[in-house]
Amino acid sequence: MGNISYGRVACIAVLALCGIAFAISLTITDGNLVYAIDDCYIHLALARNLSETGVWGIRPTEYAFASSSPLWTCLLALSFKIFGFHEVFAAVYAVLFCMMSAWVVDRILSVWFRSDWQRAILSVCIMLALPVTTAAILGMEHAMHVFAILLLAYFYLKKFPPGSLMLATAFAAGTRYESLFVIIPLAGAELCQRRMRESFALLAGAFAPPVCYGAYALAHGGTFLPNSLMVKSALSIGYTFYDRLWQAASCGRRVENAVVYFAGLMLFALSFAAGLTGRFRLLLLASAVSVFGHLVFAKTGWTYNVNRYEMYLLALSTPLVLLAIAQIKSACVESQFRRLANLTLLIIGGIFLCGMLAYGLDSGLRALRVPRETYETPLVGARVLASLPKDRQGPVFLNDLGLIAERTTVPVIDVCGLGEQETFELLRAGNRFPSQMADVLRRRNARYAAVFPLMWSGKVMTEEFALKPVAVLYGAKQNAWPTGHLSFYAFKEEDEPFLAKHLKDFQSQLPKGLSFLIRDCDTGSSVSNSASSQNSVQ
Repeated sequence: MGNISYGRVACIAVLALCGIAFAISLTITDGNLVYAIDDCYIHLALARNLSETGVWGIRPTEYAFASSSPLWTCLLALSFKIFGFHEVFAAVYAVLFCMMSAWVVDRILSVWFRSDWQRAILSVCIMLALPVTTAAILGMEHAMHVFAILLLAYFYLKKFPPGSLMLATAFAAGTRYESLFVIIPLAGAELCQRRMRESFALLAGAFAPPVCYGAYALAHGGTFLPNSLMVKSALSIGYTFYDRLWQAASCGRRVENAVVYFAGLMLFALSFAAGLTGRFRLLLLASAVSVFGHLVFAKTGWTYNVNRYEMYLLALSTPLVLLAIAQIKSACVESQFRRLANLTLLIIGGIFLCGMLAYGLDSGLRALRVPRETYETPLVGARVLASLPKDRQGPVFLNDLGLIAERTTVPVIDVCGLGEQETFELLRAGNRFPSQMADVLRRRNARYAAVFPLMWSGKVMTEEFALKPVAVLYGAKQNAWPTGHLSFYAFKEEDEPFLAKHLKDFQSQLPKGLSFLIRDCDTGSSVSNSASSQNSVQ
């Protein structure tokens, strides 16, 4: 078989792994396709609304720039426009980009490795180190981002013409803006080498999507950058450069964050090894700079110990470290000091690759449990709110935007400021006090809330409105969602008995192992165990 056929072996292996992951997910979610985290459904809600109304937002009445991946949202919207709305498109595209990533890894390894089977095995191992199964069950743009960055690295290594580089960088930047952390150092390296055309192509392609998206957002009442980047990243108003440096340093306190640090340090050290080609050395150095740039400026957070935002960095680092080790191993170095340095790097690089594979396998296996909690927590919240009679519906204050936005038509007031502009402007200005959020809720005539009581949103309910939850949803926790259990509130006293009765009637529709603890809203007694008292409502 030829090279292409062996590349297909890696693609088929990745398809099989993704299939197994989804099969496990379907088993633990009672046969329902449920993505690992709620954020996937933000894209689905945005894309559906965009395809149906032409409004970039989760509701037809308001523009809201919640997506940090414009190209992914547009891809879904185009699919919905042609074929109709189907949630499975997110899974199909995620798996497709995972398979294409495996093929690109095979092409990158072909720069040095000549054995077809060797490349196929190494490609599968690299995809497991991400882990590829997590990228698939997320149903988000991270699989597309991994493919885009790997494609850019391949184009760069193989010296594709400037036009191709420009398209690759535009694709990567349009997928996620964090791609700029890779592209800008590469452009700088090309500039230092006086390759002006390549440098210009990289920068032009990189900045075209953000400029186009920013102009569109500004024309419709948004900000130049997406809401999610403005609120969640270190680009938020009020951060100084020293704050960002401290944030990067503090990221290393957790194991999964340290993995990204180790990757950056490994790339940086290898870039000074003897025996490497000049272009490959520049790519190593630029990739190392991108890791630290991301850690300093992108405060994106971590989800159930999986580096989903940093997955593109790990996907880029692993094959590059592997290629560097192969080149160093075969390099002919005369200096004894250089030979000793190369040997040290070989040992450390081997430890890094083995550690990455072990970490990927462990985090991938743990992530397979997470769709169950999504099925039991935000999906139940969405089902409860969607089943309210039309005359009893009203604006909802919530933590998790995606499923409620995608499965219901109720107005939402998102604590993160992603789904509507008023809360976003409040948070962007640094006004994160419960009293100010309470003013927004009063102006918006909020009727219900579905929030986690131990978070900031819970303080709004208890400190500003002095409300007790009408019911609390209890079930097993997989640590994908914040500590504490989803609590339901009614802002108006007359709505509390109705909500309690509605939740009592909904009890029979809960997944196995879940129960509501419902307060007796007529007597004002404390929350009682609905599983034992059969949800008694006076």
